[in-house]
Amino acid sequence: MATRSEKWKIKTDPALLCPKLEAIHDLSSNIIAKTYDTIDRLYIDCSKILDKYGIVGSNRTIYRAFMEELYHICNTFTGESRNIQASAIYSKYLFYGCDGNVLIEICKMFNIEMKVSILKTYSKGTLFADGSEQTLLEFIGIGVISGHVDLQNMEDGDVVTIRYYIKLKEGGEYKLYEEETYVGVQGKPVVHFKPVAVDVALKITLQQTAGTYKSFDYNFIREGWL
Repeated sequence: MATRSEKWKIKTDPALLCPKLEAIHDLSSNIIAKTYDTIDRLYIDCSKILDKYGIVGSNRTIYRAFMEELYHICNTFTGESRNIQASAIYSKYLFYGCDGNVLIEICKMFNIEMKVSILKTYSKGTLFADGSEQTLLEFIGIGVISGHVDLQNMEDGDVVTIRYYIKLKEGGEYKLYEEETYVGVQGKPVVHFKPVAVDVALKITLQQTAGTYKSFDYNFIREGWL
């Protein structure tokens, strides 16, 4: 039985290797040439983006590194796997302090439409209680909603109930999701509406059922995607 070293000598025998190398030389050269042409073009396109955003000097290096990582994953992954990898890399470079708008433009070089979570004020104002169940918020669509309402004006004898309703299907009815009642002076007057993810509709109401009617400031934030 041949030893490993003997097998290695046979595999690396110049008499055997040279014909193999000659056979693949032209093919390999063409592949390498196309790869380098692609990389050169990517560097040029990336430089145009960096110029557009006024990124100069050594600050350009980290964005080029981001581009190189995207190039690698695009040659390794496809479909949703590619998008997941790109999102992870995007988050990493945001953590490094990169400008998200620049990173998104670089993603577009690879036809990757990055979905970025953003927060926006959805609605804010003041509700004047009248004893009925009044709507603080009605959101229709897909998103994550959170917010706050200020119960600072509540006094002894006041009773306020806040309710969440969710609609689970188009054309369906709102169903009660959660209900909280607050009585009298509030030691911690700001109520936080925990984030609720919906894909049809959400409604949040306030009803003052006892005491002199008060006013309540509120604001709601929507988390969505670019």
